[in-house]
Amino acid sequence: MQLNLLSPVFVDDQFTTERQQVWRNFVQFDEYLNVEHIPEPTGPECYSCDTNFVIMKMPGSRMIMNLIEFRRAEFMDIVRQLRVKTEIDIDEEMPTDLFENAYSGCADIICLDAIKIIAAVNYEGCKNDFIHDFCNIQSFHLMESMAEDRRISVFQWALTNYLKIEDMADIDFKTLAGSLHATLWVYGSAISAICQMAELANNANDITWNFIDNGKEFF
Repeated sequence: MQLNLLSPVFVDDQFTTERQQVWRNFVQFDEYLNVEHIPEPTGPECYSCDTNFVIMKMPGSRMIMNLIEFRRAEFMDIVRQLRVKTEIDIDEEMPTDLFENAYSGCADIICLDAIKIIAAVNYEGCKNDFIHDFCNIQSFHLMESMAEDRRISVFQWALTNYLKIEDMADIDFKTLAGSLHATLWVYGSAISAICQMAELANNANDITWNFIDNGKEFF
């Protein structure tokens, strides 16, 4: 439950068989699911789950996200140094071309702790599954009033203002996973603001407030 490991088993689409096989392989290895640090139970209510249940598609995706997060401070230090070097004010939005240059030299560092798991769960469709899971988790507290599929779509739309997700079909999964995190670290305030406005519009049921994605209205 803590890592949302079970829901990928029940996802029904063209990748179901391959995804379930990857899931079986994943949960069999102690190096991926080490529970030695968990203390012995002291009573029937001694454990609690501090993560919200959301439907995940990719086996191990939350674990990958958690491991990548360990590198956040290191990457943001590099970004801060780059801001100073290029004389970009701390309150000024970082130009996307400068961000892309910063990330391109740090992709391996960002995913260093998660590289073994990333290699173990690679399957056709894994990149789209990871994008779904990433947007699902990140949007949960920003747009709680929305249906899951809608808030995922809104969050992904907000993210594409800074990251061209549609152009990532041919890149490797490691680069995709790292770039999603790095984009949110650098542009998180703006992305959150977009999502919060969408949440307000959704609560107000304002039919004049539309977010357009390929001709489809979110509201």
